[in-house]
Amino acid sequence: MALIWTFVAGLGGLALAGSFLGALHPAGDSLAVFRLWIAGALALWLLLGTGLGLCRWTWLILPAVAILPVLWAYGAPEGGGERTIYQKNMLFRPKDLGPLEADIRSAGSDIVMLQEVSDANQPILGALSDMLPSQTFCPGPSVGGVAVLSRWPKIDGTEVCASGFAAMRVRSPDGPLWLVSVHLSWPWPRAQAAQVRRFEDRLSMLDGPVVMAGDFNMVRWSAAVRRLARASRTAPAGRARGSFRLADAVPIAIDNVLIPRGERGASELRGLFGSDHRGLVVRY
Repeated sequence: MALIWTFVAGLGGLALAGSFLGALHPAGDSLAVFRLWIAGALALWLLLGTGLGLCRWTWLILPAVAILPVLWAYGAPEGGGERTIYQKNMLFRPKDLGPLEADIRSAGSDIVMLQEVSDANQPILGALSDMLPSQTFCPGPSVGGVAVLSRWPKIDGTEVCASGFAAMRVRSPDGPLWLVSVHLSWPWPRAQAAQVRRFEDRLSMLDGPVVMAGDFNMVRWSAAVRRLARASRTAPAGRARGSFRLADAVPIAIDNVLIPRGERGASELRGLFGSDHRGLVVRY
C-alpha cells in the first residue's frame, strides 16, 4: 500500500510541478489548464496518506501554494469603466444570429472580438455595421476566421491579418488604440506554441496601447498567455471566467480579454447563443 501511495503521490507532484513549466515546454501549459483539479486531487491523496501515517499534514502546503495563482485569477479585484469589450467565439455552425446580435447591442459594446466567423455566421458583421461601422475580418481555416468591430473610427491602412489573428487601429476617445482578436489552436501536442511565437512577433510591432481578446484555448496563468501579454504590453482584465465547458462538464477559462497595463476592468459572462463558448464582457 505504501509503495502504491508513494507512486501516485509522486505522479501527482510531477504533474503539478509540470504545470508551472510552460516556458520550458508547451506540455507544461497543457497541464496548467488543469492545475486546479490536479492540485485538488493531490491534496485529497495527501490527506489519505496523512490518515494512513504515510506523510505529514505539512505536505498539503504544496498543492495549497500551487493553486494560489488560479485562485487569484478567479478572485482578482475588479474595477469597471466606460469602455465595453464583447468577446465571443461564435462556433462556426449555422444558427439564429438574432439573440447574439441583440446581446451585443444591449451590452453597449464599443469593441467586439469574434472568432469562428464562418460563411454561415458572417452576416452578423453587416447586421452590426450601423452600431459598429469599423470592422476588420480575416478569413481562417475550416472553422472560420476572426473579426474586430468597433464604434470608433478606423485608422486607414492599419489592418493586420493572419490565420487566427486580426488587428486594426482606431481613434478611441482616449487616443489611437490597437484592437486585436485572436484564436489560438489547442495546446500541446497541437500547434499552439508555434502560433504563439508568430503572434508575439506581430504584437511586438504594434506601437501604442493594445486591447486584445479571443479564444486563447489557454488559461491566463499559463506561459503562453503571459508571453502574448508581455508582447502587447497588456494584462488580463477582471476575473477569470469559466467560458467553456470541457466535455460539457468542466468549466475552463480559455476566453480572455487583455487591456493596457495599469487599467482595471470588470468581467462578466454572457449567454451561449448557439455556441459552445459563453460570451465575455469586460468594462474597463
